[in-house]
Amino acid sequence: HGDAAIRSYLKSKIGVSILVGLATAVSLAALGVDLWLVFGLLGFWLNFVPVIGTVFAIALPMPIVLLDPDFNLAHVLVAFLVPGAAHALAGNVLEPYLFGKTLDLSPVVILCSLMVWAALWGITGMVLAVPITAVLRIKLEHIDSHMTRYLAGVLAGTSRSLIFAETAPDGEDKEKQDGDGGDSDNGGGGPPPPPAAAAPPAAAAAAKKE
Repeated sequence: HGDAAIRSYLKSKIGVSILVGLATAVSLAALGVDLWLVFGLLGFWLNFVPVIGTVFAIALPMPIVLLDPDFNLAHVLVAFLVPGAAHALAGNVLEPYLFGKTLDLSPVVILCSLMVWAALWGITGMVLAVPITAVLRIKLEHIDSHMTRYLAGVLAGTSRSLIFAETAPDGEDKEKQDGDGGDSDNGGGGPPPPPAAAAPPAAAAAAKKE
């Protein structure tokens, strides 16, 4: 199940990034912006970098659009809003719908992973930081061990819920204790003893005369 989840995540992430890159490239090409293909490829790759990648993908074409005298305000708005809407739709609608809790990573973990992988591999490390961390979390969560599930919870910021996920609810424990207490009163279980039979009327009358 862990390998299938990893493959599903990677395919979905690449597919969403392709859609973002296509939306960026098509919108800029329709406006006649130079280097529209380069900006489309950058939109694809920068979609793997959370927050920072979106800002750079939207901001990089803007100097060309703003400095070109052939473009008016409408061209500038389209060049800004269409890539921004594509990234917003991908990050807030498509990815949560496709991934569910697969990409449920703590913001602190995301920032730390960006710094670590950027220090190791530069720009390539920043692009691959979140996918590597998400794949690591999926792998740890699908290993049948309390320690690995705890580490997966640390990456997601929900370590306590993962550790105690298999414990019984308090209501069940209370019902079990109440049942044990009721059984101990009857001598370790079994039905309660029948009530004492009443004395026959004739024997009761003889005892009264004596």
